Amino acid sequence: MEKNPNCFSQWFPKLEEGKLAIAKAGLKLPKSWWFDVPEIVQRSWFAYDSGMKYEEFNKYISDFVDSISFVFDECSFMFNKNGTFSDKFDFDKCISTRDTVKSHLMSINYNSLCLSAGGIDEIVFREVIRSDPEITPTIYHGLPFRPEFRVFYDFDSNHALYVHNYWDHDYCYESISRNATDKIVWNAHHDYIDKMYEEHKKDVVNKIDLAMLGVNMTGKWSIDVLLDEWDNYWLIDMAKAENSAYWNPKLVK
Repeated sequence: MEKNPNCFSQWFPKLEEGKLAIAKAGLKLPKSWWFDVPEIVQRSWFAYDSGMKYEEFNKYISDFVDSISFVFDECSFMFNKNGTFSDKFDFDKCISTRDTVKSHLMSINYNSLCLSAGGIDEIVFREVIRSDPEITPTIYHGLPFRPEFRVFYDFDSNHALYVHNYWDHDYCYESISRNATDKIVWNAHHDYIDKMYEEHKKDVVNKIDLAMLGVNMTGKWSIDVLLDEWDNYWLIDMAKAENSAYWNPKLVK
């Protein structure tokens, strides 16, 4: 199978090759590890639909997870996702220890299959970007609610096209209001998110324009940047522009 261009393994190595330019621009990259998933394990993610016996698919998944769990030698807990999907709405499944990673990966891949989000052919582990709970509340079962910037960038012309607030009120509020606690947090904290977005968006765009000059890619992409509580900018995600929320070709024209 041809890899989805949005898969982590397709764009993150390009960033690592350009990490000097990225660091010089003032952006950080979380330490990351990724692994191809054998075909038999991919089938095991949705074994209930394929008729595979529990003992059989459980062994395939267990053996695979055991073979990659050495990443926890680097840190006792990790952020985990598949190649294209992190299931941020159940963020408690995105942070794993060696003991919980198997069940969390099964949950993420099950939801990915239900949503046709793909990515089940890769497993990704990443450094957890620390947060200060005395400053930052959480939503989605543990996701720190911090400013994020989605920059649309054209690698063919080497410049940023536009930037959008990842936590856009009109786009996010209906879904986040389905959880009463998340709605309370949003209403209490979103003005701060908007304020930080407005104050920092120009700086983020300038950093992306500088950083991406050292990255060898083509086409139009979305690039997500997170601002932590200590004013560090983290480049956390990328995807093809046309597959990303807030993509608007009219704005480019």
